[in-house]
Amino acid sequence: MIRILVVNDVHLAASPPMGCTSLYPDDIKNMLVEARQYARDNECAYTVFTGDFWHSKRNVPHGLVRWAIDLLQDWPGRKLAIVGNHDLSFNGQASVPSQPIGVLFQAGVLEWLQEDLFTIDCDEEINDEDDPRDTVCIQWSPANYRDDIDHNPWNFGLERAEIIPSGEFKGRKIDWAIKVAHGTITVPGKPYPFHIVPMDTIPTEGMDICLFGHPHFDVGIHDVNGCTFACLGSLGRTQHNDENEHRVMRLLQVQLGKNEVFFDELPLGSAAPASELFLTKAGVDVEVTKSMRRFVRSIEEVISLEEGSLDAVLAKLGDGVDDRAKRRLIDYLDKAGFNG
Repeated sequence: MIRILVVNDVHLAASPPMGCTSLYPDDIKNMLVEARQYARDNECAYTVFTGDFWHSKRNVPHGLVRWAIDLLQDWPGRKLAIVGNHDLSFNGQASVPSQPIGVLFQAGVLEWLQEDLFTIDCDEEINDEDDPRDTVCIQWSPANYRDDIDHNPWNFGLERAEIIPSGEFKGRKIDWAIKVAHGTITVPGKPYPFHIVPMDTIPTEGMDICLFGHPHFDVGIHDVNGCTFACLGSLGRTQHNDENEHRVMRLLQVQLGKNEVFFDELPLGSAAPASELFLTKAGVDVEVTKSMRRFVRSIEEVISLEEGSLDAVLAKLGDGVDDRAKRRLIDYLDKAGFNG
């Protein structure tokens, strides 16, 4: 069996997000070290990072980037990654070379999945790479984050190749087509005050598995229209709510054979107790109203500038805002990862 470890939304940071205690940075580091040990002990051929490796793009200490490089250099198997909104500046994917995630790509410790990738692995129990019956061929198809990714379900589909189109193993039949995405994919029927993509609206023809990040909550594992969607929630617990208060932290492991697949949930024993991680009181569920949706959409519109900074955003919001209030708001949004 070919094993794939999935790590969602790491949100690695040198300082805690708003509402979190000083334990947050070490909590993320501890879980990453445990994830690496899983990859080593289970002999995972691949680890997939589904975006938002970093929590904030600004003021990331060189020492933390060095720590991440050292961690990933000693991480076994291939490490495939896509980028999330927290990894990017206002310039979108064009900003990657100048962002901390770009440093990890440039250092060669992560592979940026920018276009479809075809891999072939020999089943270790058979160990005969020359026999096409005993190999597992995977098509990896990325959906890196962009501002409008949640506006169209077709952004999360793929075009399946029946055979590997080029290279040493040209002509081998594709066994598994896997989408790796960063977007707000949700189970059908639940309303949210922002753009979402229900699983049953995504074109799944030719797609076997969709591994996705972006939702911080545990979406779970669901078979919808012939495709298995899986997201066990973010590694980084950046917000104190009921979900994070009670969520059991774990990773997803996918085991692929020639014609069979298994999904395993691996507990993260190193995860800090929620009672020690948060400063603020947990939020409560509120009714999602039309006015709430309009308010959130207005915020989306005003912060989605092609170029600009939070100063420009505040200017667009209107005049008459006290400079001290502006500075405090910028500091808050900066910590939350909005400022590029």
